[in-house]
Amino acid sequence: MQMGDIMTGRFKFAAPLLAMLAIFCALAIPRAANAAVIADAKADFSSTQGTNGWYYGYVEPSTSADFNQLATYSSVSFVGGDPMGWHEQEPYYSNPGVWTTAYLANDTLYIAPNGVNGNFGRSTIEQWVVVRWISTVTGNVNLAGAFGSPLGQGGNFADALIQQNGATLFQTGPGSTLSTYSFNLDRAVEIGDMIDFIVKPTNPDTNDSVPLAALISTDSVPEPASWAMMLGGFVLVGGSLRRANPARRPARA
Repeated sequence: MQMGDIMTGRFKFAAPLLAMLAIFCALAIPRAANAAVIADAKADFSSTQGTNGWYYGYVEPSTSADFNQLATYSSVSFVGGDPMGWHEQEPYYSNPGVWTTAYLANDTLYIAPNGVNGNFGRSTIEQWVVVRWISTVTGNVNLAGAFGSPLGQGGNFADALIQQNGATLFQTGPGSTLSTYSFNLDRAVEIGDMIDFIVKPTNPDTNDSVPLAALISTDSVPEPASWAMMLGGFVLVGGSLRRANPARRPARA
């Protein structure tokens, strides 16, 4: 037996083992630490409903669970005018009207509901403010962020919750948004699923503009090095199989 035959024989046994080891290592490498952010409630905030899947509106629980888009957008800054954002009437401070709004101030997204006590001459109808994201993907996503303390720090005058297609995933509890409440939820979604970030009023109807931070991310994917090792493993497997099963040559006459 020639030395080359011995080495070839060893390679026939070693190559499949090396190939399987390479594949195992590729699959075992942790996925990328940074998942891909596909939606950001503050960064995506827009004067156009539906931008990157985001909609701004409200529900009136006493009459219907239907989502109603807020009717008007104001581009005036909060100081000296209407909040820069979505409202039900224009100008925002006109009465009778509602406090219901989603607006930007000091690089923060605030959402505010309307209560039944008619504070400062407002309409006595309960409206839950809703920031809705309609999924553009099918798969697993992560919802991470927080509902902050109501603007003005005047009291725990709002409640917050998150729903998916009407089912509650997270709730702060009655009158509990005096402090910041963080959330981190892994959910399976399909295209068209509705993720609602909601703030509802408690009485009195004051100090209930709640800061909202919400990032929606997809599962991370294997890093390029992982794919390279996996492909290398498949190449080794293919090569070893070819060496182990050489094509038969026709016998000489």
